[in-house]
Amino acid sequence: MVGDYRYILLWGSLLLGLLACTEPTPEEPEPEPIDELIGPTGNPSDRSGALTADFIATQRTILRNINHMADNDVVPVTFISTAQNYDSLVWVIERGIPLDFDGNPIPADNLSAASVSATLDTINNIPHLVLRGRADDMVSPISVNVGFYPFGRYTVTHGAANGTNYDINTQRDYIKFEYEEAWGNQVSTGTSSSAWRLQDTTTANAALWVPPSLSICILLAQTVCWPFLP
Repeated sequence: MVGDYRYILLWGSLLLGLLACTEPTPEEPEPEPIDELIGPTGNPSDRSGALTADFIATQRTILRNINHMADNDVVPVTFISTAQNYDSLVWVIERGIPLDFDGNPIPADNLSAASVSATLDTINNIPHLVLRGRADDMVSPISVNVGFYPFGRYTVTHGAANGTNYDINTQRDYIKFEYEEAWGNQVSTGTSSSAWRLQDTTTANAALWVPPSLSICILLAQTVCWPFLP
C-alpha cells in the first residue's frame, strides 16, 4: 500500500510539473476597428503592389491662450496623404469635426454636405470621424479638412489600399490641443462670471488680472494674479 501511495505522489508531482511548464496558448489579438474599414479592393482594374499610408498635417500642436471657448471655436487642421500607388483612402480621426469648404462645422445630421464620404462612428466608446473615398472621385480624399474642439489629444489613423495590398498608419495623440498661459493684454476678456478678465488700474503700465476666485497676486512690470488652490 505504501508503494502505491508513492507511485501516486510521483505521478501527481510529474503532472503538476508538466502543467507548470506548459505555456498558455496566446490569444489572437483583437482586430483594430479600422481593419473593417479598409482592405484590398480586389478590383482587377485597380493598381497592385506595395504601398504605405503616410500623411502630414498643417499643424499638430494647437495652443490657445483663452480660458473659455465657445462651441463654434473649432480649430481646422488639414490632413494630406502622401501615399503612392493607391486607389482608395480612409481617415479615422478621434473626435474630429467635419468641415465644409468654407471651414464651417457640418451638423451630424447633414454629413452629406461634406466634400467626401463622411460618417460619425463610435470606436472603443469614443466618437470618430471617418472619411473615405477613391482616387478617381470628383473630390479625392487625398486632402481633408477637419476641425477640433476642445482641449485634448487626438489619435489619427490613415489607411490606403489598392487592388492587392493595403496599409494602415495609426498615430496616437497625433493632434495636441493645449492651453497656453498668457499674461497682460494677451489674457482673454471673457464675459462669463467664471472667466478670467483683464481690469485696468490707476497705476501706469499696470493691469490687474482678475480670476474668478481667491487668488495670489504679485507686482512685476504689471500686476498679475492666478488662482490660489488650498
